[in-house]
Amino acid sequence: MKPDYSDVKNVDLGKLSDAVDEWRTLPGKIKQLGLTFRTEVVKGLKGSNWSGEAAESAFVKFDDIEKQISDAAKEASAIYGLLSSALDCFRNAKRELCDIEREVEGHVHLSLNGSDGSVYVDEKKVDPESRAMMHKSYLDAIEAYRDRTQKALEAARDGDRALKWALLRDGDVGRRFNADAYGSLKEAQVGRERYEKARKERENDESVRMQPSSAPFGSGTIKPVAEFLSYRPWINAGSSTMRGDFGSAWTYFLGGTPAYALGKMSEDAKDYPGGGGRHRKPSLINKTGWLGTKIFGAPIAVGATLIDYAYTPESDPAIKEKNAHTLAPGPLNRRVR
Repeated sequence: MKPDYSDVKNVDLGKLSDAVDEWRTLPGKIKQLGLTFRTEVVKGLKGSNWSGEAAESAFVKFDDIEKQISDAAKEASAIYGLLSSALDCFRNAKRELCDIEREVEGHVHLSLNGSDGSVYVDEKKVDPESRAMMHKSYLDAIEAYRDRTQKALEAARDGDRALKWALLRDGDVGRRFNADAYGSLKEAQVGRERYEKARKERENDESVRMQPSSAPFGSGTIKPVAEFLSYRPWINAGSSTMRGDFGSAWTYFLGGTPAYALGKMSEDAKDYPGGGGRHRKPSLINKTGWLGTKIFGAPIAVGATLIDYAYTPESDPAIKEKNAHTLAPGPLNRRVR
């Protein structure tokens, strides 16, 4: 829950101030600890004649300990900067609200609402006949006070959100110290904005992936089969020939050939010698041919053609214009060569 007017104006910043004082000296103490470890532990052992696998393992461990101490000092310094900037932010917001309260306190005509910080013309301080004029004359002043109050509250709320986010993110590094911790509210606010932007982009990408396809039902199953079985390629071939586009006509003609060829092969397979007849049981080839004639026959092809046009009608104006031919007389009294 975001802090309201009463929270910001009446907040006790004493404990936060004490914490900032403690964190101010902590980085120096940690650095001194690292110096002591280096001079009294590491230096003596590395300068001795100690060698072997145990020594090599210990020296690697010492390097890691020194790095962690260094990271701890950097993290402590960053947290001090973060808490110090947060303290300044909250102090400035509290001071601004208290200044407004002091400015309005004892005013001849204005008063302040202690619950939300709004400034208003106090009708108890104004004669009834002057109230309308007073309300009008103080409009700009009241609006200025409202803007100052809102800016102070927004600054405190933004600082509170950024501080909370930075401290929670600082704990995401696990059991090691975070040398890259945010060192001020400004850094934390920038980091939070980037994080939120990236999160929204990921959510948008995920929602797009989860949205159902806008393609018509059967576009990936029925439509390809209908395109293969239909007479549309040959219809397009005829249209292209009439327009004089023989290259496209040939391409369309070849596109309709496979289904036609399979139909002819099915007819031949149905009557393949060695099967059928009155006294012979149809062979597998005969059965396959019979089935092929049903699939690649004219009734199925006509139905597939209708389905093909239903899925992809020529609704593109550019295609319609390309396929259209207009016959009209030329200008009057003009000889046509």
